[in-house]
Amino acid sequence: MSVTRKDVDTIADLARLSFSDKEKEDMTGVLNGILDYFGKLSELDTGEVEPLTHILPVQNVMREDA
Repeated sequence: MSVTRKDVDTIADLARLSFSDKEKEDMTGVLNGILDYFGKLSELDTGEVEPLTHILPVQNVMREDA
């Protein structure tokens, strides 16, 4: 899937942003680069990786009710 100029126009309208024609061209390239990177990430084998809710071992410390 790739981002087209029409997609950038739609996103800009939804976000109530205005871009020049040059900025729209640049944004199309940037968004396509991001999608390409996500494609590379999806190639990683994460089958043996445990799901995390937090990167650090954080616990909620609660005191007893008095």
